[in-house]
Amino acid sequence: MGRSPAHLTEGLTGLMATRTAENATNDAEQAPEVQLGKRLLTAAGIFVIAAIPVTLVGFAVARGSGAIHDFDQDVANSLHDWAVDRPGAVTFLKVLSDVIDPWALRAVAAVVVVTLFLRGRRRRLRAAGG
Repeated sequence: MGRSPAHLTEGLTGLMATRTAENATNDAEQAPEVQLGKRLLTAAGIFVIAAIPVTLVGFAVARGSGAIHDFDQDVANSLHDWAVDRPGAVTFLKVLSDVIDPWALRAVAAVVVVTLFLRGRRRRLRAAGG
């Protein structure tokens, strides 16, 4: 009868700390293959969880779901109305799409490679190339 709730809490806290330290030691002592297996299993589980809603939406689109078509039409109409009211935003988005075009980015990368090569920074080129 002499035990108080605070005494029990201290005992549980100490037990939890001991178990946590033991788990950390056990995890550190596991073979790399086991740790890799755990990570792969976790990644596969996350993939399956993420794939389910994507699959359901894809199935609904393929079957011609009216709700998805209506949603798509509403979004398209809203964006069109927004763009008609803001011609400057449309011009900005067109310029942005030209700037981040893959060929524009490839040209920038080519200029960087040639510049580094001409400056004799071949080691940096190898590091960037893998």
